[in-house]
Amino acid sequence: MNRLKIGSILALLIGPFIIVMNLLEINEKKVIDREGIEATAIPVSKLERRGRKGGRTYKLEVEFPTKSDGVQTAQVEVSKELYENIESRPVLKVKYLEKKPTQVIVLGEPLGKPELTYVGIGVLALGLFGTWWHFIRK
Repeated sequence: MNRLKIGSILALLIGPFIIVMNLLEINEKKVIDREGIEATAIPVSKLERRGRKGGRTYKLEVEFPTKSDGVQTAQVEVSKELYENIESRPVLKVKYLEKKPTQVIVLGEPLGKPELTYVGIGVLALGLFGTWWHFIRK
C-alpha cells in the first residue's frame, strides 16, 4: 500500500480524534469553571517546554489551599503573557473541583484552544480528500 494512501486513512481517523479530545478538554474545564471552588494560588515554579518545531508551552506549578487536603500542588498551563509577568503578580485566582483538586484552571485564562479544533477539521478534510482521491474517484 502506498504511503499516501496510509496517510489519508490515518488523517481520516486522527482528525476526529483531535476534535473530540479538544472538545472533551474544553467541557471538563467548563465544568471546573461552573462548579469549582475559587482559591488563591501562589506560583512555586515556572516550566517552559519547547516543542520539536519551535512551539512552546508555558506552565506554572502553583500551591493553593483546599478544604479537605490542606495545601495542594498542581501544574497549570498559562499564556505567554502571564508566564512572563508572574513576578509582578505573585498571586493567582484559581478554581478546582473538590473531588479532583489536581485539576485546576486559572481564572482569566482561556478555557480551550480553538485552534486545535481547526487543526482537527483540516486534518479530517485532508483525510476525506485523500481517501476520495485514492479509493473512490476511479
